Amino acid sequence: MENVKLEIRDAIAFITIDRPKVLNALNAQTVAEIGEAFEQVRNDNAVRAVILTGGGEKAFVAGADINELATMNPISGKRTARLHGDRAFPEAGHRRNQRLRTRRRLRARARVSHAHRVR
Repeated sequence: MENVKLEIRDAIAFITIDRPKVLNALNAQTVAEIGEAFEQVRNDNAVRAVILTGGGEKAFVAGADINELATMNPISGKRTARLHGDRAFPEAGHRRNQRLRTRRRLRARARVSHAHRVR
């Protein structure tokens, strides 16, 4: 891994996002590497805790890498963010999808309820 370092000491996994020159901004490669690191940790029964940190002195993570986003249009940027986020943090994607399904069910109920009141 080029932008992310993984070190395991005393049953603790230290995952370091290491792009200090750009304040650890998250580009597609970095997000993929974070996912790889978490996958390695997830499969290691000796690891009891994980510490996620940023390299350098100024920032933990600046957010998305705007230099990479500047090369995309809004639709492809959103699609890329979701795709990489779901790969790196599948549980978060699963929770987001559950929330969306719940919202759709509530909207459907509201439409049915409204239709009954109108008649």
